[in-house]
Amino acid sequence: MQIALDGSDRKILIFAAAVMVVLIAATALVAPPQPAPAPPSSSFSPGADGAKAAYTLLSGLGYPIERWEQPLTELPEEPDGAVLILSDPMTGPESDIDQQHLARFVRRGGRLLCIGLDSTAFLPRGTSKSAEELVQPLAAVTRNYSAVAVSPFTRGAPSITMAASVHWTGRHVGAAPLYANGGDIVAVTYPLGDGRIIWWAGSTPLANGGIRSAGNLEFLLNSIGPPGGNRILWDEYYHGERRTLPSYLAGTPVGWALLQAGLAYLALLLAFGRRTGPIRMPVTESRLSPLEFVETLGALYKSAGAASGAVDTEWKRFRYLAIRQLGLPASASFRQIYESVRDRRGFQKPGFFEAMQKADRGSRDSSLTSAEGLRIVESLGYYAGLLDFNRAGSKESTTWRSR
Repeated sequence: MQIALDGSDRKILIFAAAVMVVLIAATALVAPPQPAPAPPSSSFSPGADGAKAAYTLLSGLGYPIERWEQPLTELPEEPDGAVLILSDPMTGPESDIDQQHLARFVRRGGRLLCIGLDSTAFLPRGTSKSAEELVQPLAAVTRNYSAVAVSPFTRGAPSITMAASVHWTGRHVGAAPLYANGGDIVAVTYPLGDGRIIWWAGSTPLANGGIRSAGNLEFLLNSIGPPGGNRILWDEYYHGERRTLPSYLAGTPVGWALLQAGLAYLALLLAFGRRTGPIRMPVTESRLSPLEFVETLGALYKSAGAASGAVDTEWKRFRYLAIRQLGLPASASFRQIYESVRDRRGFQKPGFFEAMQKADRGSRDSSLTSAEGLRIVESLGYYAGLLDFNRAGSKESTTWRSR
């Protein structure tokens, strides 16, 4: 059995189908932008130069590790042995305050693992030398570097593999070299207050592509310390991970979902609300309204150009009320009305006589304009109100002023 649809329902269905086709086409054509490649040493990156493997491994070994997505000014006031891994930052310190907070973090017992050329800008003390100043750039070759000191940091790792682009200059007093190749020192450590700083020239020992090389994992664990006690803060703030809720939602289909939900709600509102809403009859003006007669009569006088006829009607009514109230004969002229009002009621309002005179002449003037006729009618109503010709007792008890 076919379902009969009226014209309005058919229009709604056609509109909904058109919107659905547009949304499907937009979803197919407008693909979300491809995410930018993760920076080196990012704990989110599974690439060869990323550090997701090291982050996952440390978590599996029982280290209390977390990603740090806040500026250095938010570091804990009491580090209690916490370790901050600052590896290959994309930007330098935002201000001197960042370095001051980092130095205070280390002096109060924190440990800083600072990795890469750009990380040297964060060091409270110490310098590095660019590989471009060397005879053979270190960044061109991945080398093995041997331990140059017997230290807890080199235990179990007599050598490491690193792709280093810089080397330590050795001008810092108290810095103990850890690994070197010839005269190129690529790892040092030195104390600062109650804490310690460990500097690496490159991030190969913790990178996904280098952590499995001989000695690299052992060197990473030695630099961090034993598991179970040290809280590890893996910096992602200087890798650009400063995402807020709006920026996160911008990369998800939430916006499209909300748009589709809104359109579905609008379709339901139009389809369901029109049937379940209250039924109200349209408001129509009653043909028995007194104003309808007034408007019809006024339109008639206007179309006929009979302003004198309207003035004649109002003038006769005014004379009838005045003669009735004053007890004058029906043939009384407007002069007699004026004199009777002046003598009996003491009414000497200026312009009263002229108003009646204009009304008497206008009622017989076929060339009278609508504007002049309106002024005459208004003046008669005005004086009728002042003289109280429409007071109670008369059958015509209302005037234009009392409405």
